[in-house]
Amino acid sequence: MNVSRGFQLRIAAILICGTLLSIVPASITNAQYSRPTQGEHLVKLEIKQRSVLDGLKSIRVSQGERIRLHWTSDEAVVLHLHGYDIEISLFPNTPSEMTLEAGATGRFPITSHGFGASNSTHHDHKLTLIYLEVYPN
Repeated sequence: MNVSRGFQLRIAAILICGTLLSIVPASITNAQYSRPTQGEHLVKLEIKQRSVLDGLKSIRVSQGERIRLHWTSDEAVVLHLHGYDIEISLFPNTPSEMTLEAGATGRFPITSHGFGASNSTHHDHKLTLIYLEVYPN
């Protein structure tokens, strides 16, 4: 069978485009949560019905580690990591990240303030969701 050079090029172009289209969605998905670097602790946490899924009660890390907590929630809430005085606002089904270097050792609560409220303050009802436990080296 005699196939023209133009036909071969079209087939090659279709195969290349198909391959690229199958790779691009995967790279877009993976870009949401970059991989941890060496010495970094990455934890993905999901809040549903005002509690952390999977029954996780604490996150254990070593002093000096860099920690990245990726959060999603089914409703708006402000999260506060006590002891480090870090706050982030979560919006429904929108990933957010809390990043810190674990300098202080101890057990630090991560609390919620004002579930479902768009203008939460520290005086709103708070709930301890999980603890960050930082152990000395």
